[in-house]
Amino acid sequence: MHYEPSNVLLMTGRAAVIKRLMAIVERVDKVGDRSVVTVPLAYASAAEVVKLVTELTKDASKSAMPSLMVANLVADERTNSVLVSGEPNSRQRIIAMIKQLDREQAVQGNTKVIYLKYAKATDLVEVLTGVSTSIQSEQQNAKPAEALRKDITIKAHEQTNSLILTAAPDVMRDLEKVITQLDIRRAQVLVEAIIAEVQDADGLNLGIQWANKNAGVTQFTNTGLPITTAIAGANQYNQDGTVNSTLASALSSFNGIAAGFYQGNWAMLLTALSSSSKNDILATPSIVTLDNMEATFNVGQEVPVLSGSQTTSGDNIFNTVERKTVGIKLKVKPQINEGDSVLLEIEQEVSSVADAASSSSANLGATFNTRTVNNAVLVGSGETVVVGACWIKPSATARTRFRCWGISRCWAICSAPTANRFPSAT
Repeated sequence: MHYEPSNVLLMTGRAAVIKRLMAIVERVDKVGDRSVVTVPLAYASAAEVVKLVTELTKDASKSAMPSLMVANLVADERTNSVLVSGEPNSRQRIIAMIKQLDREQAVQGNTKVIYLKYAKATDLVEVLTGVSTSIQSEQQNAKPAEALRKDITIKAHEQTNSLILTAAPDVMRDLEKVITQLDIRRAQVLVEAIIAEVQDADGLNLGIQWANKNAGVTQFTNTGLPITTAIAGANQYNQDGTVNSTLASALSSFNGIAAGFYQGNWAMLLTALSSSSKNDILATPSIVTLDNMEATFNVGQEVPVLSGSQTTSGDNIFNTVERKTVGIKLKVKPQINEGDSVLLEIEQEVSSVADAASSSSANLGATFNTRTVNNAVLVGSGETVVVGACWIKPSATARTRFRCWGISRCWAICSAPTANRFPSAT
């Protein structure tokens, strides 16, 4: 009898009989021919054939047959062939099964509809077309029947977001694997931004104006309150103590402090104003977008700009007006990298209409202020990064005065200087 776990034979009997049996076993128990045979396939897929044959022969491998007698199969997908090793009889039996499976199909191709869960069908058509082109290029030297079998058609149905594939079974399986790996839920990124203009704008307006009843006045209009206007209002001061319209109008348009006196023929007016402004938050946009998907934030208005003007024969003026969008624009494109880092491609623009244009360009239309930033930064999840800043430091000082020739230091008390500093960063 035999003992399967250790693959041994147990014999009992007379010594002469056991000796003869031992001689027979020694002649039989030898390493057989376990050569490897390559079976090329013309129509079937090597991986599928190995899977089917293994399924058919798995019961035989579990039987009382020794493992040395069972054939082994390996698929070589590169050459679309099957490698068979084992005893000659087992090899022949397996090879016969492989040849029966490797037959040309009656239908040269099949059609399948695949419904996508996350990806866009029209986007995948381009990718799958490129994959199928590479498959067809590998079959340029194939037999006509096989070349026909490799014809592939890929269409997208936008209404149901599905793909319609027509291809041979082996090609269909390759395309389905690609679709499964691409049709996944993409991560989303929340981008929170603060677009601010930081200023350190300090202004100082200080001036003294004099008037004499017999000699005249020293007037400076850039102080906000000319002395002639104040004198005119004071002369019309009502006897009952109420303020007249002339003085009220002059004082209503003035900012700061104004002080003066009138003594004899002399009058003096002192004006002073100091201003300071620090920063201004222009916008705090928040954008949620998919990984590798561009998102845009735009807030602004359209400003009319005169682009052309002509006069017709009837002295009618015909103007051509274009509109330019000004405001705040933010464009981001995130790319999630390994770990928790995100690569951000940022385009940001702040534009506005200038407060006042110079006299030489006033007739040409509005003047626009534009500040743009194009940048790419790598930032961790939840971290804050400063994309860019521009420090602008214009400084202007204006002094209006008259000089009294022959009178020492007269200019120092008869002047109206104005100084402004406007450094800013956006």
